[in-house]
Amino acid sequence: MINNAIRRLLASLDRAGSAKQIPDSLVDSEERVVEALGVCKSDDPHVIALARAARVRLLCTLDENLQQDFRCKQLVDRPRGHIYKNSGHKHLLKTHCS
Repeated sequence: MINNAIRRLLASLDRAGSAKQIPDSLVDSEERVVEALGVCKSDDPHVIALARAARVRLLCTLDENLQQDFRCKQLVDRPRGHIYKNSGHKHLLKTHCS
């Protein structure tokens, strides 16, 4: 269940035209593809599937296995993904979120 703060944030992003709604069926389909490839190091194929379905190319995480998955050419390609891990990566926000 989504808490109220997240719900308000998503509503605000939606009003600003910055939020995307991706059909569950598309994410589920991509997750099956990701799992069939058999190259995930993380236990988060659903995160990679969502990134593929939504063509998201910026991930904010400290999970090293998920970082490896997001950098894997077989999983995220055309364009490749970037990872925001600390404030030194602020430039990525301007590139991917403006």
